[in-house]
Amino acid sequence: MSRLDEVMWRPNAFFGLWLWSLAVVFSGCGAALMTADQIVGPLATIAGAIITSTALLVAALFAWRSVQERIDAERREDRNRFQAAVTAELVTLSDPVIRATSNWNARAREAPNEVPPRERWPVLPRPGVYEALVSRIGSLEGWIASAVIAFYGEVLDLREMSSEAMQGRPTFDVNASTLAKRFRDMALNLAYALDGLTENRPFLHQFDTRTLFLPSGERVATLDPLPRTLQELLRAIGGRSARPDVTRIA
Repeated sequence: MSRLDEVMWRPNAFFGLWLWSLAVVFSGCGAALMTADQIVGPLATIAGAIITSTALLVAALFAWRSVQERIDAERREDRNRFQAAVTAELVTLSDPVIRATSNWNARAREAPNEVPPRERWPVLPRPGVYEALVSRIGSLEGWIASAVIAFYGEVLDLREMSSEAMQGRPTFDVNASTLAKRFRDMALNLAYALDGLTENRPFLHQFDTRTLFLPSGERVATLDPLPRTLQELLRAIGGRSARPDVTRIA
């Protein structure tokens, strides 16, 4: 049961029980004012009404609970489908993000103030799954949703900047350093999003670490230990070490 449903359920249940208890009390008070001869007939009627109302109340509660469980199951299934679809797209996007982050890390070290010409602006794939399912982002936990939104926000913003630059309208004050910073933030948010969506399940990466560059300008292959998962690699080129709670693959 979701927290909202639980909040709504409790006062309604207590209100129903309160009404039922109130009916029993008034019935008892009425019976107390009668003589013994007057009590027998009405008491049987009252007892039957109480039993019937109790049975109806219990049946209603079980029916409500059954409906709520079905609604909760549908929500869980919908959330799982959304997470699976977004996770698949994130893993697919990790390849161009890693390569672009490595490339701009190196270029920022060589020429930090270089303004990229129109033909060398980075272009990332369009996040079609996210755009189609963005309305379901609320099904994720807070910090996971934040990481997913932050990553896709960077992707969409960069795509717009690239489109403007290629049409001869480059964004003001953008150079190799600022682009490298954008890609590093993107890589870190991508790592956190993957961790959250998959409960820290590691993904193996297939990159040659000798061809990838850290923010320092050194190659990833110089790290000890080497990043062995996709998330660790993303954090490394993003400028941070691997989180200690991420399971390493032996």
